[in-house]
Amino acid sequence: MRRLLPLLPLVLSVGAVVLGAGSGWARSILFNDRLREMFAAFFARPDTFSLGVCNGCQMLSQLKDIIPGAEKWPRFVAYVPKRVPFRDGAKMKKKT
Repeated sequence: MRRLLPLLPLVLSVGAVVLGAGSGWARSILFNDRLREMFAAFFARPDTFSLGVCNGCQMLSQLKDIIPGAEKWPRFVAYVPKRVPFRDGAKMKKKT
């Protein structure tokens, strides 16, 4: 990777929808000085493009400290509704 990243114009980060999985990816970059420097240099270049889908989006949102212009990006948190409609519907009983 250390040889390829400086040459690439594009980074795609794609994964399944598992809340928090992108955190591990981001930490592997942020806590490794060499990777952090490489990705910071990549994001600072004007000729690059990054796309994160599902876990990749979570990862990119957590790399906002090393991505210029990303200071106001959102942070993903778990959504736990008080009531889940499809589950409540399954528990409903017919009145007789």
